[in-house]
Amino acid sequence: QFTKTFPHTGKVLDAFKTGLMHNVPFGYAFFSTLQPGSKIKPHTGASNIKVRCHLPLIIPDDCYIWIAGHKIKWKPGKCLYFDDTYIHHVEHNGEGERLILLMDFWHPSIMLEEREAIVNMFDSAKEKGFMGNQESKANQTE
Repeated sequence: QFTKTFPHTGKVLDAFKTGLMHNVPFGYAFFSTLQPGSKIKPHTGASNIKVRCHLPLIIPDDCYIWIAGHKIKWKPGKCLYFDDTYIHHVEHNGEGERLILLMDFWHPSIMLEEREAIVNMFDSAKEKGFMGNQESKANQTE
């Protein structure tokens, strides 16, 4: 989907095909914006089978992420990788929009065979009607 709207971004994501999570309900890749004065409340990810990556594109001053109690300043162009099952939150007290490309990668300890089994498990659940169309649900909430 990125390739149609954002061809350059699509090429970047294609370069990560092996490690980038897709075809699972909690693997995402999207642009995330945050307006001045905004906060993202403390939360955790659903599973530790992934590593979240933030690629900062536009980062105003006084805009930070806290991960497991550590205050971190994004650096434009430098990826920040973290296990999002740790409590994390964001505060933007600066001026101007914050923009990152958020991507989820398979955790490096998850072997290729395990990745395939996880994808197959979710495919089976979708076919049996246990899960809806996760892609359309993600597009509605993002």
